[in-house]
Amino acid sequence: MNKLLREALITQVREFHVQAMQIVQSGEQHIPILFLLTEGGKIEPIPFTEYIDDKDLAADMLQAFRAKEGVVATIFLSEAWTVTIPKDSAAGRRLAAGKNPLRKPSESHDRKECLFYMVQTADNDQFAVQAEIIRGESEITFGPLEIMTEDSEDTKMVGRFVGDPLNP
Repeated sequence: MNKLLREALITQVREFHVQAMQIVQSGEQHIPILFLLTEGGKIEPIPFTEYIDDKDLAADMLQAFRAKEGVVATIFLSEAWTVTIPKDSAAGRRLAAGKNPLRKPSESHDRKECLFYMVQTADNDQFAVQAEIIRGESEITFGPLEIMTEDSEDTKMVGRFVGDPLNP
């Protein structure tokens, strides 16, 4: 992914994030939404108005939209559970060996809730951006936006929406 496109996509995520935070802070759950960014600079939102229980089907749908003619990139926004797995932990060693370290992040005791943005180009270059949702007794706040790349030395993205071989 060229630097100019990457910076433009990060800027777009930041703009979407302002609106997403307002929705979550209002007490509503943010429905998953896919944004298609086209060659002409148009942004086409495609909300998932009904909950899609079959995550594999949702991942297939995202891939099909990304292959649509004229689409430069997609940004998928959803509330999600994430888990950080240290490389030197048992789960980290399983991951390094090509084994799935967890059943589901939602079942992990150290999970974090976040607003999650999966950014993918038509050429399958990708990165993710997330911000932790911190639900206090009287208010909802957010951690900073964190940008993660698949090829980072410190992180590895795993999951259906990433296109990882552990979850084809």
